[in-house]
Amino acid sequence: VPSTLNVTTGTLTNAGTGVIWAFGDADNAVVNAQILNSGTVQADRSLAIGNSGKTFDTSSGTVNVAATKSLTINGGTTTLGSGTVLTGSGTFNTSTTVDLASNFTLAAGTPTLNFAGTATINAATANTTLTVASGASLSMANDTIGTNVDVVNQGSITAVGNATSTINGGLINASGATIEIQSAYDGN
Repeated sequence: VPSTLNVTTGTLTNAGTGVIWAFGDADNAVVNAQILNSGTVQADRSLAIGNSGKTFDTSSGTVNVAATKSLTINGGTTTLGSGTVLTGSGTFNTSTTVDLASNFTLAAGTPTLNFAGTATINAATANTTLTVASGASLSMANDTIGTNVDVVNQGSITAVGNATSTINGGLINASGATIEIQSAYDGN
């Protein structure tokens, strides 16, 4: 039986040194809430955020996902920005709508960042950058990056086989960086 916390009205605000912590013996913790994270969301066990029609805003907070565990944002919008700190070696699964509140850097040694399903990555401000740092990697599968987002690849970007991804803003592939376009075997 999952452990669940429901915040039905208003916002769960996780301030400065606050921690939302999924731990215990089972990988089935759930928080159903709009969340403003300026503290830390710590997933020592897999954690699902029920976010339908809401926003999970960690543009000034930390997300720490332990090895072999996941943090999954189900529905709504995920907001990332220059104050977002990703730590741990697990997997961070965003919602299908990702807003960049400001420039965002995917650093090396962070959790695997998966845009959910067919994701759209947007920014309200033109020339907002999504940087894939040296040693980091971003995998795209049927994802769309909006016109206000410029991608700076210093690491590795993979466009997976049997999928079409689109970058509508600029794309800079820095010296030593890799863009991999995978083909998929179609049986012929």
